[in-house]
Amino acid sequence: MNKNIKYIILVTFLLFSLNPFLNAQTYCAGDSILLNAQAYISGDVQWQNSSDHVIWTNIQGANALTCMIYPVSSAYYRILITDSNCLSPYSSNAQYIFITPEPTAAYAGIDQTNIQGSATTLNGNTAIYGVGTWSIISGIGGIINDIHDPQSSFSGISGNSYVLQWTIENGCGSTSDAVSINFALFTCGNLLTDIRDGQLYPTVLIGSQCWMAKNLNIGQQISGTLAQSNNLIIEKYCYGDTIGSCNLYGGMYQWDEMMQYSSTESIQGICPEGWHLPSDNEWKVLEMALGMTQTEADMGNTWRGANVGTALKAGGSSGFNALLGGGRWSNAAFMYVNQMGYFWTSTQSGSNAWRRCLSATDHLVGRWDSFSKIFGFSVRCLKN
Repeated sequence: MNKNIKYIILVTFLLFSLNPFLNAQTYCAGDSILLNAQAYISGDVQWQNSSDHVIWTNIQGANALTCMIYPVSSAYYRILITDSNCLSPYSSNAQYIFITPEPTAAYAGIDQTNIQGSATTLNGNTAIYGVGTWSIISGIGGIINDIHDPQSSFSGISGNSYVLQWTIENGCGSTSDAVSINFALFTCGNLLTDIRDGQLYPTVLIGSQCWMAKNLNIGQQISGTLAQSNNLIIEKYCYGDTIGSCNLYGGMYQWDEMMQYSSTESIQGICPEGWHLPSDNEWKVLEMALGMTQTEADMGNTWRGANVGTALKAGGSSGFNALLGGGRWSNAAFMYVNQMGYFWTSTQSGSNAWRRCLSATDHLVGRWDSFSKIFGFSVRCLKN
């Protein structure tokens, strides 16, 4: 028989098949993988592997149609058939088997204790192999800004302790490490971090009350031409529809949006956890701590309290530092920035609600209930 013809027959009928090697399948170091070759005509079979295209090593004896391997790294595999009646041996195409590396060992960073405020930056390691994920193992009220960012910001509640876990995993396993985080107990005068968006607010103790010393600025900006709605999203107006105005003066809110569609006095509303919307009476307590009499405090729809307005405004003696951010009127117009400041209370008055007014040209404080709840005014929060 012509030797060249026999070699052609051999190539025609030999079919190299590595059935387990589907592209979607993950192989890990040490997995058992069975290599299969279909029947051949004659000759000696030799399975071979390599770490590249050139250097090949005999890994199993002759005449074996199957080969069980336990690879620890990626490599090429082929079958070689040698027949003494053929001019040259037959070699199949090489099949590459990719071995997925084990996931990078997780490291969550050193413990963080007695953190001032209520926010910090995490210090997990970057995953070379696998995907990293933060999770909160213990602690109440914590928020991870981006669970897949090893250096994500993390916010919690002052005085609370947390244990966070950094886990790196892939199809070949997972590895985890934990870090302890403790926030110092909040003292009025410390910065307050709103864990919902990372905004920072100075605080001030006035009499027995702890107030934000900056207007609240939470939520998604919407156009002043639109009404704020009960859609599970906190919405805010920015004076002149300019985000920079919110950064300086805070957001402005319709009364119902501020209250989150409740009518309960002193409710949390849109304030951070542990803080609430001050009632009309709680504003009176503030004003009387600055020298207003009870009789003056109870006066409605007028200006009252000599020099109390001056004490409340930016640079005043109280530390309340009220900026005059104007308001959003019922006709959707923005008016009176740097001339007037308007602050909602959480107390209704008929179909309206009580507010406080400060003027650039007056040393008094206005207490009024004459405006509809659809006006957009500033908000200050009071600690529980």
